[in-house]
Amino acid sequence: MDSQALVVIAFGLGTAGNLAKGVPQFARTAVRGRVNGLSAGAVWLALIANMLWAAFGAAISDLAFLALSLFGSILTASTAVRFAARTGWKRNRAFIAGTALAAIVFLALAIAGADQVLAAGGVALGLVISLPQLVHLLRIRGTNEDVSGVSGWEYTVVIAAQIGWTTYWLLNAQWLVAAGAAWGGIARVTTLMLLLRHAARARARARHESPTDVRF
Repeated sequence: MDSQALVVIAFGLGTAGNLAKGVPQFARTAVRGRVNGLSAGAVWLALIANMLWAAFGAAISDLAFLALSLFGSILTASTAVRFAARTGWKRNRAFIAGTALAAIVFLALAIAGADQVLAAGGVALGLVISLPQLVHLLRIRGTNEDVSGVSGWEYTVVIAAQIGWTTYWLLNAQWLVAAGAAWGGIARVTTLMLLLRHAARARARARHESPTDVRF
């Protein structure tokens, strides 16, 4: 396989992952109302990230990218609203205020055409967005805490996308961007491994009670 074909495949994998991400967690939380084990920080950072990239798309007048990011914003906003409703609005008010402030800042930057500022913010956010859920799972490692609210398929989709983008940027000699994508993939692989371990514990515990409560 020549390098050009590999570039096309990597780009396709990354794009498909970007289109699909957010959907599994939306189905788990917004539709089914499952929030057990889900990190508030992970929920709200996902929404903030999508809003940031929507603002970036607007700033560079890329309607396709804007539409994709707005779709992601709708999914993650629905997930965040259902999460807050299930866990308590008061417990989430700091996240809500922070998200509202971020939306105002992103809108102002989009209107000003500050695409480079938004891009830098997106890269920085990408370095930390996976940490809240990872840290939470590390904190409860070895316990039987229910994590049925966290979608394993969400992480699987994102990992596939990160593999695609890491490969794509490496082939295009964009080392820094490739490193960021690789870090995102590694962090999510670690999170998924911890999640599966906790899910297995919960499945064993619930085997004779309600085994359908524990899903991948």
